[in-house]
Amino acid sequence: MQNQRRHLAAILFTDIVGYTAMMQHDEAKAVSVTRRYLSVLKKFVSEFNGQILNDYGDGSLCSFPSATDAINCAIKIQNELREEPSVPLRIGLHIGEIFFEDDKVFGDGVNVASRIQSLGQANTILFSSEINNKIRNNTEFKTVVVGRFEFKNVDEPVEVFALTGNGLVVPKKEEMEGKLKAAKKRSLSKNILIFSSIVILLIAGLFAYKKFSGDQLANITERTIAILPFKNISINKEENEPFCVGVALELQKKLEWINGLTIIAPQSMEKYRDTKMSIGDIAKELGNIKFFIQGNVQRDKNKIKVFASLIDATNGKEMWHGDYPGEMEDIFSLQEKIAEQIASGLQVKITPTS
Repeated sequence: MQNQRRHLAAILFTDIVGYTAMMQHDEAKAVSVTRRYLSVLKKFVSEFNGQILNDYGDGSLCSFPSATDAINCAIKIQNELREEPSVPLRIGLHIGEIFFEDDKVFGDGVNVASRIQSLGQANTILFSSEINNKIRNNTEFKTVVVGRFEFKNVDEPVEVFALTGNGLVVPKKEEMEGKLKAAKKRSLSKNILIFSSIVILLIAGLFAYKKFSGDQLANITERTIAILPFKNISINKEENEPFCVGVALELQKKLEWINGLTIIAPQSMEKYRDTKMSIGDIAKELGNIKFFIQGNVQRDKNKIKVFASLIDATNGKEMWHGDYPGEMEDIFSLQEKIAEQIASGLQVKITPTS
């Protein structure tokens, strides 16, 4: 690569928000907005020792010798473009190595800066932790972390910060959209809401079917396992409850694949949630139950851990237990994965001769 030139730079991406729609509805306004934007961009990039490497018409790729120069330039641009006639601009920054081949600019830093910019809204300045580390000791800049994001074609999650003050907008994480990996686009809160609805429908359907009603429990065979409701021991119990219920329901489905095993579903055991009765007392009340499964779910921010154990109903002794950690990035996949791991561990203990 004889023509390749590399150097470290503070990379600044800009983009006019809603430009395509603006052009479709009012071409004259779009052209006027573009001219004003380019005039302001050229003025301040030059003032802060930067270079416009690519001009996309409604956006640009710029580089600066320092993070401080890049941030100061971004502030000046946004301050100027808030004045009438205003331009709805978003800016994203990152530090990385860039290189040139002929007239084209490449580098992982360029990709990351572009992804960060895509999260922004009008009048926002967003940047990576690398930029934040360079400016955090400068009292002129006030920053706030807005969250960690998984971007397309970026291996590791990126922690994104926003500049505050100076009339700037700080976007809320749940409202931010951009070039994210497809599975991460929906916020966790939305996933939980959808998941809660599914769980409610499952419980309603299973109750209606009455596969294991109370009067049937006394006649159950020796090859029977009862799933007690998993305890929710998280600090924020309300937020974690759907996942807690979902793990038990998914475990029920996995156990149904074990031949000759009869499962008492967790919703049929709901009356024993938070009970002070011992396993032995519950077994006597229900009748011929061979095994019990009990467990708990604990969540701390994005980390979650599920504990499950197998109890011999005849003597109350623990036959097996396991811990299953995970991250709440895709709750559907996680609850299925954990249930499958628990079922696999249980199958080792629950043999046809049990």
